[in-house]
Amino acid sequence: MRSWSRVGWSPVDELEDGFGWMQTERIARTSHALRVDGRVWLIDPVDAPELEGRVRALGDPAGVLQLLDRHGRDCRPVAGQLGVPHYEVPRQPPSGAAFEVVPLRRRRWWHEIALWYPEQRTLVCADAVGTA
Repeated sequence: MRSWSRVGWSPVDELEDGFGWMQTERIARTSHALRVDGRVWLIDPVDAPELEGRVRALGDPAGVLQLLDRHGRDCRPVAGQLGVPHYEVPRQPPSGAAFEVVPLRRRRWWHEIALWYPEQRTLVCADAVGTA
């Protein structure tokens, strides 16, 4: 099994209920997988080696959430690979999700949300400060 860092990826968070990874090429992009009530939500994912195995080891995949309209990343392909819906900047949380959608910007050329998990007191937001 190759380590992520050998192929341009590095872990950034290792939590009991999730993990994060960063694509370490020209522009660094960070993604997360969070387990809530036994279901795993992927946030702004960029595909990585062995991602599906890591997600399924954490729990049943629930969906892929895209927090910023222009951050498509690999959301759609990863959702297809896992057989789950892709939620592109949703106005409301998906049915059964234990988090709240926090609208940040809803303009003609910019749609962005954050996610608030009240039980875990966790706020998840897009990469508003980039590396470019």
